Amino acid sequence: QQQQQQQQQQNRSRALQEIGLFGIEDVGNAMRTAGSVAEQMKQRTQEAMTKGAAVAQQAKGEAKVAADKGEAVASQAHQQTGRVVKKAADKARNATVEVVKAVAIPKPNTATTTVAPITTGRPPETSSWWQLVSPSAAAVGSAISRWAFPVVADVALASVAVLAAELFVSAGRHSPTFH
Repeated sequence: QQQQQQQQQQNRSRALQEIGLFGIEDVGNAMRTAGSVAEQMKQRTQEAMTKGAAVAQQAKGEAKVAADKGEAVASQAHQQTGRVVKKAADKARNATVEVVKAVAIPKPNTATTTVAPITTGRPPETSSWWQLVSPSAAAVGSAISRWAFPVVADVALASVAVLAAELFVSAGRHSPTFH
């Protein structure tokens, strides 16, 4: 059973290498190597800073210039070390992500699959604000017209009745002037 597991692990590593990815062991080795390179670069940077300080103490007038140059070199070396370590860490992270993607999300075997891969349709069109407001405005307008027209008709009828009565009364008042 343990041999089967080892064989399966080797098969996975070979399959990942064939498609251009690294095996999990390779990623681990790359990360360990990046860590040791970073440690060596750190030690070298510290050694360079120490040597620069010793040279600065030995020489009086020239020591100041040499110390400044040594510190600048050490700073540059430290910056370069940081960049190299960052690049190595980024490469290791990217390789790890690709390996995890390949292991966790396998590609479908389209040669043996009988069901089409799941796809989603296009998202619906976005609505403008007028498309959202116009149905409610139409509903409100319909409700208002349903009760407003009978009220207006009643008021108009009452107004016509009052107008007719006033015309009749005023005609009676002014009738002596018409004779």
